[in-house]
Amino acid sequence: MATKQLYYEYLKKEAKIKDYFITYILMTMAIERYPDDWNQTPKIPNEIPLMLGKVLLDEFDENYWREMHRLSSVHKLTYKLDMSESSGNTYYHHIINEKYIET
Repeated sequence: MATKQLYYEYLKKEAKIKDYFITYILMTMAIERYPDDWNQTPKIPNEIPLMLGKVLLDEFDENYWREMHRLSSVHKLTYKLDMSESSGNTYYHHIINEKYIET
């Protein structure tokens, strides 16, 4: 909650985000102010949200897909792949066609 409030205050003064790492800067400020809250926060390895981005053009596997979503509901993808080479049965294809996006 403190990070969110810091963001609001930041955006009141700045029209654009000037630093790529602003989230981490604000989180660090909140962690330093509220260490007990931070100590109660579950820690998730940063590799988990990157897993899907590394297999976007691989053949889709339902079991792997379910496992990724069991581990994390947030995933960082990439724009750096040539998606035109994607076949119809890749993770990319399933995401774009919204077959597995829950509402």
